[in-house]
Formats: sequence, C-alpha cells, structure tokens
Amino acid sequence: MLALPNVHYLGHVCVASTGCLSLHELRQFNPAAIVFAVGAQGTKKLELDGSSARGVYSAKDFVYFYNQLPPYTSQDFSTGKRIAVIGMGNVAIDIAHWFLVDAPEKPEEVTIIARRGPFEAKFDKKEFAFVEQYLDREPFHAELKRIQSRLEAVGQEISKVAEQTFPILASHTRSVPGLDGFCFAF
Repeated sequence: MLALPNVHYLGHVCVASTGCLSLHELRQFNPAAIVFAVGAQGTKKLELDGSSARGVYSAKDFVYFYNQLPPYTSQDFSTGKRIAVIGMGNVAIDIAHWFLVDAPEKPEEVTIIARRGPFEAKFDKKEFAFVEQYLDREPFHAELKRIQSRLEAVGQEISKVAEQTFPILASHTRSVPGLDGFCFAF
C-alpha cells in the first residue's frame, strides 16, 4: 500500500501548531482523509493484588519490548515457562503469537485469560489464524465444558463456539507437534 503513488506515510513526526508539521501543512497535500494512527498510549490497570509484582507487565510495554523500541529493549521483561495473557483482543493474540513463534525461549504454556466468554472474543479471525494451529484442543474443550452451564444461562450454545468464534475446532487439523500448551480460560 505504501508504494502506491497516492499514499503518503509520515512517521515519527510531531504534528502540532509548534511541531515539525502543522495540520495546515498536512492539508496542503489535499488529502481525502488524514488519519492519525497513534496507537494505544496508555495501559489498563486491573487493580488486582500482585499487579505490580515482578513478571507482570502491561501489554503496551511488553509489545514495545518485543518490537525492540527503546528504552524498552534495555528493560527486564523476564518471563517463565507458564505465561498468562489477560485479554481477548488482537493485542492478546499478538502477544501469544510472539511467545508461540518468535520468543527466543518458548514457554511450556500460554494461556489467554478472558474476562468474557468464548462468544465475546474481540480478536479478528485473520489475527487468530496465526495462532489457531497451536491451540491445545483437549484443555480447550475441558474449559468449554467447565463453563457450559454459564453459557446456557445466557442463551449461548456450546456447540456453536466452533462456528461462531473458533473455526479451527471444526477442522480436523492437528495442533503443531510439540507445541501443546496454548489455551484459553474464560
């Protein structure tokens, strides 16, 4: 997309009346749209006991670390063999993907801790496609069974999870050998 002659990308530029570039100057490009894609600038705090303990990181800071943004690359983001990622959106899936595919030392277990049920997933199916092959189906099915009565209480059918949110469950594709340990807890 960036190679198209009608697409212009200006990165790491301060846009302000006293910045490197003003909004007036941007408008001189005569664009159909100006998009300020600044990303998530803050972190969500859960206010749980232990949230400031060693080994507990905000998603934003952790993503900055593995994307090698200074000063995060020089900070300690040590992790162990069992990883818990709280969230059910694209960033949670990105972090799980990094651990499953790109981390220098692969963990034994990556669990997505969802504060909602399987039907309320906020990740894109395209995003999940990068990690679905790592899903450890047996514990996933056990987790669905554990929450089945709660799903039924709100009119959700466990049999539709594969169809609506986790299509990999409907296929006969096997998980990647030797990389079991990716699951969800709802």
